Amino acid sequence: MSTQRSPDEIRQHYVDEMGALLGEYFARLWQEVAFLYWKWQEFIQLFGSDPADVEVLNQVAPAFFRMIQDMWWRDVVLHIARLTDPPASGRKGKMNFTLMRLPLLIDEPTLNNQVTKELENLKIKVKRFRDWRNRRIAHRDLDLVFGGETSSLPSVGRQHLEEVLRAIMLVMNLIEEKYVGASTRFDVVASHSGARSMLFYLKKGLMCREQEIEAKQSQWS
Repeated sequence: MSTQRSPDEIRQHYVDEMGALLGEYFARLWQEVAFLYWKWQEFIQLFGSDPADVEVLNQVAPAFFRMIQDMWWRDVVLHIARLTDPPASGRKGKMNFTLMRLPLLIDEPTLNNQVTKELENLKIKVKRFRDWRNRRIAHRDLDLVFGGETSSLPSVGRQHLEEVLRAIMLVMNLIEEKYVGASTRFDVVASHSGARSMLFYLKKGLMCREQEIEAKQSQWS
């Protein structure tokens, strides 16, 4: 018998354990974090796991996959920036769906203090990503375009991003462990129909092309 639960069943589980307000919010936040991790794992599978895989992409369509790589990276940065926006922004105090709203929903004092502390640490880690979002991705800073003296952006690499992901997972699991007595390994993603599958068929295609070339050469030799 399958024990896999539907999204509605998962949401109801969190509501039952955490209460309606926090449970509803946490369930939707859980989905956002899981999606972020899934995107990152697929990105690494395609562009950052094996140099031989990158060579396959370069043989097939180098300019196309470079464009995909850049777009994908920017999307992950934007996702992180959205998840770490303040609870409200803009002159009219527009309400945001963000990790930073969690302390407003947690009644238990000790847990609230723990979550608030970890969110402050997260703010420090995401500062460089928010700078990229604000000055390069969502907007184009004029000094950055024309190379002003103070226009350089901070470096954002795989190590920085994975530190942020671990900090996000820590916040989520602090809450889940308190109310549910369990935690989620967001970094363990099993996907057999994404990047891994595409790489398999690209490699098969290159092998077939090589076989066709060799067959034609043998005909003329």
